[in-house]
Amino acid sequence: MKFGVHSYMIVDNIDRRTIDEMAGTAASWGVQGVEVHMDRAEDLPRLELKKVAARHGVDRTLGVVLTAENSLVSPDPEVRQAGVEHITSAIHAAADVGANNIGGVLSAAGRVFTGQPATETELERVVDGLSKVAPIAEAHDVTVSVEATSRYLGYVLNTAAQARSLLDRVGSTHVQVQLDTFHMNIEEASVPQGILDAGGRLGYVQIAESHRGLLGSGHIPWAEVMEALRSVDYDGWLTFEAFTPAHPSIAAKSNTWRHLCTEQAMVTEGIEYLRGLI
Repeated sequence: MKFGVHSYMIVDNIDRRTIDEMAGTAASWGVQGVEVHMDRAEDLPRLELKKVAARHGVDRTLGVVLTAENSLVSPDPEVRQAGVEHITSAIHAAADVGANNIGGVLSAAGRVFTGQPATETELERVVDGLSKVAPIAEAHDVTVSVEATSRYLGYVLNTAAQARSLLDRVGSTHVQVQLDTFHMNIEEASVPQGILDAGGRLGYVQIAESHRGLLGSGHIPWAEVMEALRSVDYDGWLTFEAFTPAHPSIAAKSNTWRHLCTEQAMVTEGIEYLRGLI
């Protein structure tokens, strides 16, 4: 398994001015890669990102989300097509920067709710949209990891079992489940069991403590989590995603109001803690 860090733990946005700081800081923290948040593919400085990150010796993945304008569950076919095009553009961007994974809330827009559980019609729309991008992902050898999130961020996929069931319907080796231990600690009866539920469909993992503080200071059973990951033969990314008020714009997006520790401590001490469990 490889350790990564979300770009928002280092910089507020990705542009030509911040790439060197992001990649250099990540390397100094001892991670092997950075999950680079991407809003629009056309705004991503691809050549610079690939060159600078490679110079610092850090690999890349892309963090991608959908909005109300390109949600795959929308009743409007034009909106759903925009979602397919957005994910497709992210796959091409990933290939350009040398990233082997794009991941995030790729079923529906975050924090947009209907007041009801997801309907079978909505699930069919997601399957249809992801089935359209699957051949493109396969052609570029880029995995599309679809995240299950807590009920406070979305309503379509909340658990690992739900995500696996839906992605089994897509049936592509390059469309997989993304899990985040912070969200899992809200929705899963057992975080380790959630990992087992994802099984061989697990494509990407984000890690954070139950309160997004230092690993080991909350109630996630990390020894059992690591054992579950080994049990499903997971050998991919463990990417830290936990934010602090040090970046006000990111803190506002993630509802982070308390300072529990620095981003650097979260990553460096977290790596040391998890390596002691491997």
